[in-house]
Amino acid sequence: MFRGHAGIREAWHNVRAAWSLYRVDVDDARMVGDDVLVLGRIFARGESSGIEIDSPWSAVVRFRSGLAVSAWDWLDHEHALEAVGLRE
Repeated sequence: MFRGHAGIREAWHNVRAAWSLYRVDVDDARMVGDDVLVLGRIFARGESSGIEIDSPWSAVVRFRSGLAVSAWDWLDHEHALEAVGLRE
């Protein structure tokens, strides 16, 4: 779990160190209540392993009083849709 600005910097540092390619293509981004729902695809290649990912990707960023308080992402769309109440 990463917290605050330092946590965000650490998380992205880890991504850059682990992946030689890391790209997210966003197909849809919308507000659902106070949350931002993002649906798209992720493309990544491991820096040392060479493992490749080409997968659906989604995220939910929760906002309270105008501040992002949490962010979650998944390698599918269903979990994000459930998290914002658009699927059971």
